[in-house]
Amino acid sequence: MLFSMWETDELPSNFRAWLGQYDRILVPCDHNRELFGRYHPDVKVVPLGVDHSVWFPGDNPSGPFKFVAGGSLWMRKGLDIVVEAFRKAEIPGAELHIKAAPHAQDTPKQGFGDRVFLHREWMSAEETVAFYRSAHCVIAPARGEGWGLMPLQAIAAGIPTILSDTSGQSEFKDVATLVVPTVKQKSNTVGYWDQASVDDVAEAMREIHRDWVFYREVALGMVTKSKKYSWQKASQKLVRALPADRKRTRLNSS
Repeated sequence: MLFSMWETDELPSNFRAWLGQYDRILVPCDHNRELFGRYHPDVKVVPLGVDHSVWFPGDNPSGPFKFVAGGSLWMRKGLDIVVEAFRKAEIPGAELHIKAAPHAQDTPKQGFGDRVFLHREWMSAEETVAFYRSAHCVIAPARGEGWGLMPLQAIAAGIPTILSDTSGQSEFKDVATLVVPTVKQKSNTVGYWDQASVDDVAEAMREIHRDWVFYREVALGMVTKSKKYSWQKASQKLVRALPADRKRTRLNSS
């Protein structure tokens, strides 16, 4: 059995070559069920989840209005879109903070402009939660996601969150604060992924800033709804997705 995911509308050839050795493929979203299902007869959806004992609302953030984005791959996560949209939004006094993985090879080293701060240091789990809780708004205009755990965690913490309507993120867009549409664009790997408009993201940023108190209440109202995406529920789906013989083995060993 294999748990895997892919973020465009076509699987790389090396993925396809290995699928036949597995009796069942587990994927986190419907986008991947359709994609892997072209090459394997037995594909089940088992989503990722949020630990609500860790990700829950904190106090209202203080200081300058802070937008936060992050991810390990600059282009796929749409971090270039975030920077351009932040410049275009021209929100006085606002800051953009980007959490980029230290090992990411495609993260630019400069050219971000004023009031854009890049964080490339490793953070502990506690530091990561505090980093996102300091945000007035989290932005995730990814071009493709197997699931999109970071924005879902932000939603569970009651932070106003802007999503692009793409692949894995579409699974939980019902609990996002604002969702920007996408169009298909050639990816930098294989196939096509989803491109959000810089103008749409900039306008969503302005909208959150204009009426933050209102959108904070909207986001807090989504916290309870986000619990349908908990790890507990995800693990229950995993158990249901196991073949019957694997379930018997698990029960006999417990």
